[in-house]
Amino acid sequence: NYELIIHSLKNMLATTLFLVLFFIFLALFLSYKVCEYLFESIDTLNENTNNILQHHYHKSIKEPKYKEFDRLTNNFKQMQEAIEQREEHLKNSLKSFETLVNSTIEAIIIHKNGLVIDVNEVAVRLFKYTKKEQMIDNNIEVIASNRCKEVIRSFLEIQTEPYEIELLKNDGSSFMALMQDRFLTLNNALVKVSTIIDISELKHKEKLLFQQSKMASMGEMIGNIAHQWRQPLSTISTAASGLKLHHEMGILKQEDLYDALNVIVKSTQYLSKTIDDFRNFFKSNRNKEYFKIEDAINSVLSLMSASFKHNSIEVIFKIQEDIMLYGTKNEFIQAVLNILNNAKDAILSHRARIQND
Repeated sequence: NYELIIHSLKNMLATTLFLVLFFIFLALFLSYKVCEYLFESIDTLNENTNNILQHHYHKSIKEPKYKEFDRLTNNFKQMQEAIEQREEHLKNSLKSFETLVNSTIEAIIIHKNGLVIDVNEVAVRLFKYTKKEQMIDNNIEVIASNRCKEVIRSFLEIQTEPYEIELLKNDGSSFMALMQDRFLTLNNALVKVSTIIDISELKHKEKLLFQQSKMASMGEMIGNIAHQWRQPLSTISTAASGLKLHHEMGILKQEDLYDALNVIVKSTQYLSKTIDDFRNFFKSNRNKEYFKIEDAINSVLSLMSASFKHNSIEVIFKIQEDIMLYGTKNEFIQAVLNILNNAKDAILSHRARIQND
């Protein structure tokens, strides 16, 4: 039957079309599920990567559903652990470095083109600030006294060896400091690091030591004056006693009187000259000048001659004549005087040891 055949064919085509559409939808559905499963794992890996890139190391690595990504996930975990350990190490190193910088006796100021970009805690305390932010972004010249601002300005572009400079604190007080400037690269930028040490206390102690040294020199000079004056005073006393005795005995002659008076006058002139010599020695004249070394040393030997003679010490002085020196004459004389006094003390100490032995 023709109609039966046509009807059967239509049923077959309909069934075939239904089956084809069913399998197409089934394939699409399975493909969608597979893709969803796959892309979810990729999204998980992407999220893990973003967490690492954004430094969210504390977030745990998510396990992907697609087991083929297990090896890659494990690599991310190892990477995260390594980065966490390295970052922790860097934080500890940075903390240790900051502690070290803040534990030094030096104030450290980092500046670029004259502007302060960082300081350590020592600098904050030294310059009487309450926090470092008060110093940051200020010009480095603000820490210098008015007469030393030009020095800071002239050293901005060069490295320096340690030099003394007067600096200014936040409260307006000034102090002497030892400062050194060095360039270094920080965060790919060339900056300058200035280290500062407060030496005001050292300067004060140096001044005290100088005063003590000067007092010791004055003591030595007083001893030398005593030796210098002993002989002329003895001569004056002898001459005066002789005149008195001759007058009491009635045998005083005019020529004896004149001779005795001449001796007294010469002795008093010698005493007056000695006073002038010692006065010149203690003059605080720091002006530099040209002077003959021979004259300076002879003046010292003249001052100490009586002391050397009293201690039976002979000084032999030989020098080429007309040697000139440019400097502070009084300081040179004081230096030679200290050397000779030390030599005298060493000789007397050596003699005392020999006698004790």
